[in-house]
Amino acid sequence: MTAWVTVALVGALSLGFRLLPLVMANRLRIDETRQRLLLHAGVAAMTALTVNAVVNAARTGPPDGIAVALGVGAVLSWRGVEMIWVVLIGGSAYGLVALVSSLS
Repeated sequence: MTAWVTVALVGALSLGFRLLPLVMANRLRIDETRQRLLLHAGVAAMTALTVNAVVNAARTGPPDGIAVALGVGAVLSWRGVEMIWVVLIGGSAYGLVALVSSLS
């Protein structure tokens, strides 16, 4: 019985934690400096995930594919393409190079 009480308590706390920003949104004011910092938090998190993936792929994947994917991603980012397209096209370039290198 105590396991179910624990599960219910954790679920209630999780729900409360998720609802808190929605309930407090009108009452909480964030200054402009923190707003500017939070503006880039999503891109920073995606960059950290990408760097981690590249470092791990460099240990196991073909180095040519990694170089091509990074080059394609850098050019697309520089041209202002949305991040989802950069990730999809860079991943496709990596897959294509990996496929070609495995066939030869």
